Amino acid sequence: MSTEYIVADDEPHTVMVLKSLLTNQLKVPQNAIQTAYDSAELLDSVATLGPEPAIVTLDVALPGALERLTMLQAVLDLRSNLRILMHSTNNCPYLVEDAIAAGAYAYVLKKSTPLVVAEGIIAARQGRVFIDPAIDMDGIRKHDWNRVTNQERRIIVALCKGTPLVQIALELGVRYDSISRHKRKAMKTMKIK
Repeated sequence: MSTEYIVADDEPHTVMVLKSLLTNQLKVPQNAIQTAYDSAELLDSVATLGPEPAIVTLDVALPGALERLTMLQAVLDLRSNLRILMHSTNNCPYLVEDAIAAGAYAYVLKKSTPLVVAEGIIAARQGRVFIDPAIDMDGIRKHDWNRVTNQERRIIVALCKGTPLVQIALELGVRYDSISRHKRKAMKTMKIK
């Protein structure tokens, strides 16, 4: 059996363009392509796939109960052999890095040419990582966030989410009074006042 494809996006125009790219440029039979317009439909579609690896073009901002990396993880929990191309307007290199680390094979911007999208799909199909050349992945290596320790990152993220200090201390196994010290050190490193 040939590879199956799922195009997951809430914009009908984008679904039409991706399906056209698959059928006309990559010669995928129309009956091998499913569509999903929200996260619930996507999970239902993934559950019906055959045993062979399938390709999913996944809108990062697909509506529904799950979004971004949570959705990516839920899809891969259902079928670990999926080859996922994240398709997004979000060009944040940190999101791209996290998506690839979480199991996506490719990350392509919606504003990119069909040639770039096709290159991402081909890479995913072959099991290779592909990142849209329009995304500034070099900038991530120069950012001050990379000079902050993992513990400081976890504390900063927890504080930004509004997690109470007592809960952070318990979850991370640190003393209550050391949270402020980690926060101050991270802010100094990132030159934040």
